[in-house]
This record gives sequence, structure tokens and C-alpha cells, in this order.
Amino acid sequence: MPCHCDDGWEKFGGSCYLFNINPLSWEQAKTTCTDLGSNLLKVEDAAENEFAKAKCAEYGAYYYWIGARYYAQYGEYRWYDGTAIIYNDWSQGQPDTINGCVDLLDHFDWKWNDHSDCFTTYGGSICEKECDVGWGKFDGRCYKFNTNLLSWEQAKVTCTDLGANLLKVEDATENDFARAKCAEYGATHYWIGARYYAQFGEYRWYDGTTISYNDWYPGEPDIISGCVDMLDIYNWHWNDHPDCSTSYGGSICEKGLFD
Repeated sequence: MPCHCDDGWEKFGGSCYLFNINPLSWEQAKTTCTDLGSNLLKVEDAAENEFAKAKCAEYGAYYYWIGARYYAQYGEYRWYDGTAIIYNDWSQGQPDTINGCVDLLDHFDWKWNDHSDCFTTYGGSICEKECDVGWGKFDGRCYKFNTNLLSWEQAKVTCTDLGANLLKVEDATENDFARAKCAEYGATHYWIGARYYAQFGEYRWYDGTTISYNDWYPGEPDIISGCVDMLDIYNWHWNDHPDCSTSYGGSICEKGLFD
């Protein structure tokens, strides 16, 4: 399901971006993005960087703050959350200061520039909307891998309370992502959003829609009742579980960026 971006935001690669031409300091821009439920841009790869550069050229600001700054404790530039910068697009000779914040600068053809003043120099900024804290992003959707032990019914309600739903797997790519993440956590199985519907005589998703893609373990499903999980002893392939109400495991919630 593609993400929907609010008015004034630009969509690219599963995230939403706001190119703000109101003059702000880096610190003000960081706060403004946070107030909008987002963060200053954290550039992940060349494709995202080229998108940002092209959009900067369409607007009127002289430069645009992104989410990197110098950290004295690390002796290097890092992202706002302290994570290392893997991809970069520094202009030739940059960075040339051991302090300050990073912008995309017009006369550097929107390549990265280090700016020594994060507090009293004002420019445009780029906010990026991804997923809430505790959620991971994949292909424009947000996922929460909950290791709290819940029944399928409880997990379904918990996801709904979070503005999400139990995972509805659309294709092999999403399924492989979920399997890999399940292996990183501690539960022995994770509920997904499928269960048996007697009126249809088959397993379907929580909303009654048919299952187009599946990853059943060989021999599964082998019962005509219950709910579906990803099971560790089956290498996280799908398993049918006869008890949706009083058997407890982890669960996977899924929602859109702006859901």
C-alpha cells in the first residue's frame, strides 16, 4: 500500500518530505520538524540525495538544513540521533570545520556543506516523515514487532489501538523482511493478521479479504480453525495455530506513515 503524504509534503521512496523555505536556524529547524511529527532529513543513499537536490533547486532558499551536525565526543559529523553517516555527498573540500551543522548549498550545486553556526544563521530546511519511535520502516510502511505475549485476539486489538493492524503480507519481499526481523527478537512465534473463516472454508486476512500471497510451511495449514503465526522452529514460515484466544506469543503490527 503506498503511503499518503499530507498537503505540502513531497513523496519519494516511501517517505514524505517538507521543503521549508522559512528562514530558521538548524536548531529551530530540528524543533520545527519534530513538532510536525518528523525529523530533519537523514540521507540514506544516492537516490534520496538526488531527489533532495532536485527539489531544493525548485524552491527559493539559498541553502537547506539537513539532519547532520558535528559531535565533539565522536570527533566527526553524525546524524541528529548520533548514528553514523554511511552515505555522504560532501562538496569538494568539505567538511572544513570541526563544529557546526550541515546544509545543501546552492552554489555548491546542492552538495553538502558544513556550516559553523547552528543557532543564529538562518536558512531553509528539509523535514522527513518516517515511522514513530519503536517502529521500523520498510517499503513505505511502518512495522512494530511486539514481543509482549498476547493472544491473537489481544494482538489484533493492541494493533488497532496503535492505529495499525496485524500484518497483512502482500508479497514475498514483505514476507522476507518480516521473517528476518522476527529472527532478531525473542518470541518463539509472531501472530500475523490471518485466521480461519468457517463461512468461507479457508484462511483469510482479518478483514475477510482473500490471501493472494502465502508462505505456509510444508504441510500447513493442517487444521480448519485458528490463526496464523510465523514460527521459529519453521524458520519463520507460516503456521496455523488452533487457539486464537488463550495461547500467547509475539505479534507484528503494520500501518502507513500517516495512518
